[in-house]
Amino acid sequence: VLNEGTEILERSCFSHQKSGSGSYTLHIPASVKVIDGPPRAQATAYTVAEDNPNYCAVDGVLYTMDMKTLIAYPQSKIMEEFRIPDGVETISFYAFYGASIGKLIIPPSVKVIEARIGEHANIKEVYFEDGSKLESTGSYMFYLAGGLTNIRYPENTAIPLLSMINNSHADQYKHFTVPNKITSIGYLSGNLPNLETLTYNAENADITTEKLFDSSAPYDLIIGDQVNHLPAKFDCIVSPSKA
Repeated sequence: VLNEGTEILERSCFSHQKSGSGSYTLHIPASVKVIDGPPRAQATAYTVAEDNPNYCAVDGVLYTMDMKTLIAYPQSKIMEEFRIPDGVETISFYAFYGASIGKLIIPPSVKVIEARIGEHANIKEVYFEDGSKLESTGSYMFYLAGGLTNIRYPENTAIPLLSMINNSHADQYKHFTVPNKITSIGYLSGNLPNLETLTYNAENADITTEKLFDSSAPYDLIIGDQVNHLPAKFDCIVSPSKA
């Protein structure tokens, strides 16, 4: 329980709770003025005092009052599917830390995704809806995200950085597609030992890394029909044994 009079919650202020601390709701009192990132509470829901002018909670998820920033999804809230509300523009660092979600849907309104939003999460699928307005994305967005096997990127929409699947369960990836309007490709993963096919559809992307993976078994490289330009450093994508 947070006492009335509490004004500041630092990022990860509840991160040292023991696993299985029990189901509870974390209530944010009216006095809280600053939440400097997700508290990382092992709660089933967040609630916010109605007279708090800075923050609100919808269906147990914590947002800024204007609903433009998603601050935190509660770590003990389990959902088969969660769609971020329309109008949210920023997903905060660690927002989905430890979350259990079957399918996370990201709407076109999201412009900024900060780093490591899904670290240690149990998210099986991430789905970007078409028409994305993404302007910037942080690195390692789903670092150590156990069970993540599919990320669906928006079609015909420029997105700035492909550097998000580094996780401890990368051995589950068998097929990966670089979308057509990606503008920048960064380091993807430490190891993809079971990758079978990599489909490259990027029409005009910069590659900002010297290597796509630390290591990978040979895979088939498929270059899309619309690709007429291969950028510098493209050789980091080519699998030397099978391409």
